[in-house]
Amino acid sequence: MSPAKSTQLTLRDCFQDCPDPRREHLRLHSLWDIVGLSLCAMICGCDTVVEIHEYGLKKFDFLSTFLDLENGGPGQ
Repeated sequence: MSPAKSTQLTLRDCFQDCPDPRREHLRLHSLWDIVGLSLCAMICGCDTVVEIHEYGLKKFDFLSTFLDLENGGPGQ
């Protein structure tokens, strides 16, 4: 028997079909950037929006290695 082929699914793939409920003219950051930042922050122990925001500011250089962040980080 040949081994089953596994297809790698990324988090970005998982969220690509999620509709963005925000008004288009108010979208400063991509939905993926918000989801990716939030997931990383929560894994690191952030519990509130304020903590997620502060995490994004402190870890901007790290986050920008895999998120687009074309309009900067949160609050920039």
